Amino acid sequence: MPKRVRLFLFALLLLPTLLLATVLEVGAGEIRRLYPGLAYLARGNAGISYSQDEYALFYNPAGLGDAKEFIFVTPFVFEGSQTAFDIAQGKISTSGSTSAVAQNLLGKTIHLRIPYIFKPTTLLNMQLVYPFGKRYSGFTLAALIGGDRTLRIGVSDAVNLNLTVADRLEQFTTIGLGMPIFKGQYNIGFSAMQIERCDKSSTSSVSGISSGFTSFVNNAVCTTGEMRKGTSFTLGFQQRMTSLQFLRMSWGMSILNAGGLKFARNSGETTPQDEKQEVNIGLAMQPNLGIARTLLLADLRDLTKNHADDTACKSAGGTTATNCWYKRLHLGLELGFLGDWIILRSGYNQGYPTSGWELSLPFLPVIRYADYKVETGTPSGVAEQRKAIEFSLEF
Repeated sequence: MPKRVRLFLFALLLLPTLLLATVLEVGAGEIRRLYPGLAYLARGNAGISYSQDEYALFYNPAGLGDAKEFIFVTPFVFEGSQTAFDIAQGKISTSGSTSAVAQNLLGKTIHLRIPYIFKPTTLLNMQLVYPFGKRYSGFTLAALIGGDRTLRIGVSDAVNLNLTVADRLEQFTTIGLGMPIFKGQYNIGFSAMQIERCDKSSTSSVSGISSGFTSFVNNAVCTTGEMRKGTSFTLGFQQRMTSLQFLRMSWGMSILNAGGLKFARNSGETTPQDEKQEVNIGLAMQPNLGIARTLLLADLRDLTKNHADDTACKSAGGTTATNCWYKRLHLGLELGFLGDWIILRSGYNQGYPTSGWELSLPFLPVIRYADYKVETGTPSGVAEQRKAIEFSLEF
């Protein structure tokens, strides 16, 4: 067996070992990040060392240096928890009194994420990639205007039947630039984003809101007037590695929210929370196997472990603090067939497996699907299953 094949098989066998290691210890609570692309999410949400499309603006804008095709995309994404799909399929009853419905939802969470734009008045996000120059020269500009709403409804406490409604509404405009230097051996990139966000949550016993259910929900749901503005910047770097050339390796680094993301809140407001600077590194391999285009990815994100959502990590001490790394390791595998008309993806995100596929046939909308799990709170070790589908018109 040729030496390079042996080395590749070793790397391929090492990946599942690392994947299984991530499931051993996982802290409670999801680390949320802005506008994850479904292709990235299906492959473990990894993209620091390989990001050659408009989503490079959120992972590593240096990847735009390798984007040399004009892209205009209007995607529609719908994401729901398993509970939401069970309700839609009639597996969980939502008929009867409020207390009866709450009892059926006890211990479960309805999670929905849908596109949202209020300026201009349309449901479609818009994404643009415009290259200038040839491969390994020139530069590429990208812009994205969009937004989404994440709504969560859950019932806890078997005695009091507490109902919680949480809403995150955000609108953003992002522009970025990526370019290759030194004949394409390196890519550098920069992006700037203006974001408006609202975070609200309300909890009450079902018996306490039975006479004012509409008011309770209205108070828990965001309005556009409650959104607060912030500005953030992202810097990125990627390098093609010369060792083990048959593996076609590259590595990258990005700094998200460089200098921090701070929202212009009114006096007395505590939400939305500011976000600290996040430093990420990643490694990619693209071995040429002949049968399929192969991509292997590994990211380590938030090296300073300061993400606002990860309160479990911040409160940990001693050996417990080392478990925080499991939630920051992202691993992915992507296989493209028939000129990428069909793409299969899998990976691990925050300690749990992901999977998905993409169908990109001529003259038809591109369809992407992602299936993943994530911990959303206590008890630790109980994960929420989510499914997401995207229909994109790409030109």
